[in-house]
Amino acid sequence: DFKSDFLMEIGSEYYGNIFTDFSDVKLDLEVTNMLPQQSKYDLSYYATSYDGDVIWSGEQKELSIDGNKTVKHTIVPKVDQYDIYTLHAQITPYAEGSDTVVCDKEFSVVNAPSPGYKSDYIGACTHPGRNTRWNEIRRAINIAGIGYLRTDAGWDWYEREKGKYGGKFEAEKFTKNFYAEADEDGIENIIIFTPYNGVYTTSLKELSQNPTYLAALE
Repeated sequence: DFKSDFLMEIGSEYYGNIFTDFSDVKLDLEVTNMLPQQSKYDLSYYATSYDGDVIWSGEQKELSIDGNKTVKHTIVPKVDQYDIYTLHAQITPYAEGSDTVVCDKEFSVVNAPSPGYKSDYIGACTHPGRNTRWNEIRRAINIAGIGYLRTDAGWDWYEREKGKYGGKFEAEKFTKNFYAEADEDGIENIIIFTPYNGVYTTSLKELSQNPTYLAALE
């Protein structure tokens, strides 16, 4: 049975751990001691390229952490090529019977297009507000030079009661100015309008035969 006295997570200030400058590459490794007492451990880490070659490694450290506490280690892998990398970190507890903990996290350094560049033929299907938040992916979308976003706009989200409007489309539920900000970035939104609204009917088969629904849709 797997038993760990520690939890470990790796992340960065950037969504997706995407960096555009080698000098910005910096990852945060958080270690949580699940035990009530202070514990000691060895921490080691290294980075591999997309092909799996080890291109950098840090010195092993002997560390300790108080009970039920979390500490953050800042790791700065030395990389000098545009690539997708993986940071591999390992904790080896001193306590007998406590298992080694391993955490792997991808990060990348990309040769981004010039700021403001938007592709005329590359787009992305997004659901900002459902699976992601616009403020999280906005930077990544702009780094990639994506010029089009496909977003959903449900009629039943906007007209919550018959004749009463003002609800929020999915993307705007968590980002009030989503459409304005996308336009500001030079991104075109391709709206998928979902023409179903349970206010008028609960059966999809009845839609084409419901004059009230058709009039409202028009």
